[in-house]
Amino acid sequence: MPRRREVPKREILPDPKYGSVDLSKFMNVVMESGKKAVAERIIYGALEQVEKKGGKDPLEVFVVALNNVKPMVEVKSRRGGCELPGSGGSPPGSPHRAGHALAEGVRPQARREINGAALGQ
Repeated sequence: MPRRREVPKREILPDPKYGSVDLSKFMNVVMESGKKAVAERIIYGALEQVEKKGGKDPLEVFVVALNNVKPMVEVKSRRGGCELPGSGGSPPGSPHRAGHALAEGVRPQARREINGAALGQ
C-alpha cells in the first residue's frame, strides 16, 4: 500500500472475440506463466463445444454458469481473540471480492479435472 498516492485501478479490456470483460477475467484466471494464447485456446475451444452440443449462445451459458458457481459475498473467518467489547463478530464481507473467491475455488477444481482426464481416471 503506497504512502504517497492512490494507485489507479487498471482497466481490464474485453476479450476480442466475444467482447466480454467477465470472459477476459476468467481467461486471466486460467492463464499460467503469462501464456494467454494457451488460455484463449482452452476457453474458446470449450465455448465452441458448448455451442455445438447445446446450440445456445456460448457467452450466455458461460455467464449463467459463472453466476451459479460464484458466491454472493466472500466468506472470511471470524475475527476475535481479544477480551474487549466489540472486537468479536464477523468481518465485513464485500460482494466485489466474490469474483476472487470464485477464482480461488474454480481453478483448483479445473486442475483436478484436467489432471484426472490426463491420467485416464
